[in-house]
Amino acid sequence: PEALAFQLGGLDIAQFYDLPASEALAAAEAWRGDVPDAVAELVVDEIASRLRYLTEVGLGYLPLSRASRTLSGGAVHSTPP
Repeated sequence: PEALAFQLGGLDIAQFYDLPASEALAAAEAWRGDVPDAVAELVVDEIASRLRYLTEVGLGYLPLSRASRTLSGGAVHSTPP
């Protein structure tokens, strides 16, 4: 209950984890002006960096709550060079 009481940008941790990676990235980037101190800003930047990577490799549609063991090698949408 304590973890769900904390919100950033109107989202608690459970709501954030239910977002697809691309939406979570947009939320994390919007948080940059809302963080209370430099340490929190570093955490938000790291979250955004990892979400940006997931989006760039074509996994932006996956919710963060999805367990990695449920992914197959075909989960990544790639285009031939």
